[in-house]
Amino acid sequence: MWTDVAGYLIDPRQIAALGPVHPTGVAGAVASTFEIVTLGGHVLLPKFSDANQANAARNALKGKLPG
Repeated sequence: MWTDVAGYLIDPRQIAALGPVHPTGVAGAVASTFEIVTLGGHVLLPKFSDANQANAARNALKGKLPG
């Protein structure tokens, strides 16, 4: 049931929350991320080259979350 999200192997059953997509990176670089908070309290910030990729990954992951 593990899912690869930008290099992080994540078990959707262990996700407590998903944050919104937001820009990240250094000046001039257009990149995006969103927070994945695990049940253990860890925060993962997968990095994507743009908001469209981040949104697609977030939506795919959200679709795998248990009911």
